[in-house]
Amino acid sequence: MSVRHKLEGLLSLGTSFQASQVLFESVRLGLFDLLDAAPLSAASIARRLGLAPAALGRLLRVLLEMEILQKKTSCYRNTALSKKYLCTNSPWSIGDFFIHRQSLQQPWSELKASLKNNFMVRPNRNRLADYPRQLKKFTNAMDALGRLKSEHIRELLPIEDHHSMLDLGGGIGTYAISFCKRYPGLHGVVFDLSNVISFARRNILKAGLQKKVSVAAGECLADDLPPGPFDLVFISNLLHIYNETDCIRIVKKAAAVLAKGGILVVHDYVFGIGDSVSVSLFDMTMLIGTPQGRCYEHTDITRWLRTAGIKKIQSAEILAGTSILWGLK
Repeated sequence: MSVRHKLEGLLSLGTSFQASQVLFESVRLGLFDLLDAAPLSAASIARRLGLAPAALGRLLRVLLEMEILQKKTSCYRNTALSKKYLCTNSPWSIGDFFIHRQSLQQPWSELKASLKNNFMVRPNRNRLADYPRQLKKFTNAMDALGRLKSEHIRELLPIEDHHSMLDLGGGIGTYAISFCKRYPGLHGVVFDLSNVISFARRNILKAGLQKKVSVAAGECLADDLPPGPFDLVFISNLLHIYNETDCIRIVKKAAAVLAKGGILVVHDYVFGIGDSVSVSLFDMTMLIGTPQGRCYEHTDITRWLRTAGIKKIQSAEILAGTSILWGLK
């Protein structure tokens, strides 16, 4: 790679926040949903969204240059990409993921303080008051991205003949729903905090899987896990919240409810497997946004799995920086 090319990449990092903000605000405005109904002129879009026509024209030009929108004659329309991933009525919509990313701008602005203190800055009163709404947005964002990732994960795991699954820290049940929908003989239990489980119940009901997927409320360290034994225990985006000692405890508790010959899966941002830039940035997000969270090396997680009695450990990169490690008890 030439010095000039490296310089161009360096300079582009300085403007990446601008492109992100254009995307975030376009999603928040409902621009892609508006164009999903029919192609519209800039004047029509400005009128319906209550925006200044001249300013909107400049925003639309950016979206055209980024190939997120397209223009035919005088009308703007979605591309196949924005129609599939940025429109609310699409089953693959990840709009809430971008709304969640926008919400991280404020904690990231406290990076200097976190670097000096090696600790997150306590959220202000307004952020704490907004927590219930942000939790809903966060769980929706993780569900949107998780549905995409589950497609890839299912291809890697030999679970066609499995009958029981524990989705540990399962959020609103994204992976349990995906796996149980795909495999008729599989039944799942989603285990998470009580304020998250209420969202999981609704999601399971929406999927029509209330007879195949159940829920259990609890905290993975303080409370007992559902007893199982389970053919599959799936730990997704959970370990990065905890310190190493607690992670070891979680893995051991998970292995204890796993049937002999069952599969234990860790899905997370993992150093040494996933995209290194994405994992490093997520690790910084844990610094500025959690009391003790961090990303771990794949060698650390492999050691924890082996200590818990898991053998034949394999790993694979998934999507958007995350990876899985899995093995047999």
